Amino acid sequence: MKTISLAFKGADGSISVFFFPEHGILIETGPYITFPDIEKGLIREGYKSEDVKHVFLTHTHLDHAGAAWAWAERNAKIYVHAKGAASLQDLSIQQDLIRQFFVDQNLPVQETISNVFGEVRPIDKKQIVELADQQEFRFGTDTFRVHHTPGHTQDHICWQFEDKFFTGDIGGASIAGVPLFTPFPPLPDLDIPAWKKSLDKLEALIPGSLCVAHYGEVSRPIDHLQDFRSQFDLIEKWVETRYEDHANLQTLVPIFEDFLKGFLKDRGLSAEEAERYTASNPPWLSVYGFASYLRG
Repeated sequence: MKTISLAFKGADGSISVFFFPEHGILIETGPYITFPDIEKGLIREGYKSEDVKHVFLTHTHLDHAGAAWAWAERNAKIYVHAKGAASLQDLSIQQDLIRQFFVDQNLPVQETISNVFGEVRPIDKKQIVELADQQEFRFGTDTFRVHHTPGHTQDHICWQFEDKFFTGDIGGASIAGVPLFTPFPPLPDLDIPAWKKSLDKLEALIPGSLCVAHYGEVSRPIDHLQDFRSQFDLIEKWVETRYEDHANLQTLVPIFEDFLKGFLKDRGLSAEEAERYTASNPPWLSVYGFASYLRG
């Protein structure tokens, strides 16, 4: 397995994708704006983009699946949970949700989707393989298994290869070996009870390692997941005890940003490492995500 680093928003090491050259399998794609990073990473490892035949997605958020269309146009098959297939075929589904979220929260739309994530195009249904929980795919003697793990999104899955689990956003982030929480997106994606059940499911599978999109491979997965659980509860409680006092959540975001800055410093992250983290895990997203869930 080869791990390729993507420099999202100029922060190298903020997103990782994983390549199995013997089978032409790419797990995650990152956003299309970082597509050149994947091409360079493949060349650095002695491969080329034409060697990617299968793209395994964990979910359809654009920082994980935004470049899927580019691989589909190169004739790769795109594997995604059945609940996410429609948003790959019809771009308006996810884009309308993003725009409506900004409108509902009175947020200024300062950056368009294409400016942040790069171009997005629809994928032909014939290129998409729709997945279900516990489905298996064999490549030679190797088996890849699907685990449906909703909570961060309804279509979220983890991929299992041997004792490695590719966890997307459901199992937290890791920067410089430090476990950290992943962002909590707004409704209809966020489902807190489902997310906690997915963490139970992951722990029960006793993974040997976690391969997280933000960023890299985690060698002590149970410790990591338990740390993430405690952070999950901390952030949930932090927002829950404050959001009602802020009818306009824009006033709460800078308070949370100050809290997060101290939180990351206390966990030993340097300024550069904190920048890598927030590049793909913007603090405002968790505030609006949790608040939208609590307000129903």
